Amino acid sequence: MKRFVVPIMLVIWATGCATGPSPKEVMGRYLDAYGKGNYEEAYPLLSSTDKTAKSLDAFSESEESEFMAILGPKVSYQVKGIKTEGDKAKATVEIATPDIKGVFGELLGTIMGMALGGEQDNNALEKMLAERVQGKNWPTIKRTEYYDLVKEKDGWKVFLNYEGIDKSQELKNKAEILEKQKRYAEAKSALEEAAKLNSKDTEIPGKIKAMDKKATEYKERQMYFDKIEVRNVSVEQGNLGQLGVSGELKNLGDRTLRSVAITVYYLDKEGIVVHEKTYDPVLVTGELYGDHEPLKPNYGKIFWYRIDGPPSDWAKKVKVAVTDVEFQ
Repeated sequence: MKRFVVPIMLVIWATGCATGPSPKEVMGRYLDAYGKGNYEEAYPLLSSTDKTAKSLDAFSESEESEFMAILGPKVSYQVKGIKTEGDKAKATVEIATPDIKGVFGELLGTIMGMALGGEQDNNALEKMLAERVQGKNWPTIKRTEYYDLVKEKDGWKVFLNYEGIDKSQELKNKAEILEKQKRYAEAKSALEEAAKLNSKDTEIPGKIKAMDKKATEYKERQMYFDKIEVRNVSVEQGNLGQLGVSGELKNLGDRTLRSVAITVYYLDKEGIVVHEKTYDPVLVTGELYGDHEPLKPNYGKIFWYRIDGPPSDWAKKVKVAVTDVEFQ
């Protein structure tokens, strides 16, 4: 039996050595290097996907790294705990940073003076901030942040999810466009996908909830579209010879409308839409622009809009549809 002791101990020793630094050690090394501005030392501790998404130069030149170059020496990190599940780990980190509200208060007068004087020297501002911070014992503010780590072939790495964050932002931008087009269900789907890619984005859940609310409200408004008659639509020349689209709205429903949006669809010879533009023939606002009279039940409204820059395949034919309303 004794002859197996040495091989077993060798296996245990070899396995222990192969594991490399623990997640806590890697997290501590990364934070220590990054906090001191040693980006060439911190960068190799990032996951392979993060390094693919962001080069060392981009990592070193981020806005956050410029800020850390000034405050880094006065920022401290403490890894409070590590929770490991297979090849993934989550670190709980307590970060203590200087309470620099007082610093910015001192600089505010200088910054305002530079702005009013038409000056804009970011390097000078950074220098002034650095001078205020150095040598002063500022009170600290503590906050808790969570970092992800992944186990790769060469050991544990910090996972900052650069690729996921970038793709998530693209989807959020797409959702904004869809929202403006009142395609709320599609906007919600884009946001849900964005949330999967960047679970740390705390704004997304609220935006998803807002899309649900807007979709419900828009569905209610859509049910009223059929109660607004669009009639006598034509393309004609105005007094100055400019082509325009004219028509009339009639409120056949029982609700007063503070706004009515119509979309003019430009058609080619086959009746296919080649362009569109949205107008607000009824728009009650508190501003100087807009129509100050709501569209009451059984009331009508004549509209005329100049046609600007129609596509070359436009056949001087249009169709007009109500695309939104707002109730009084």
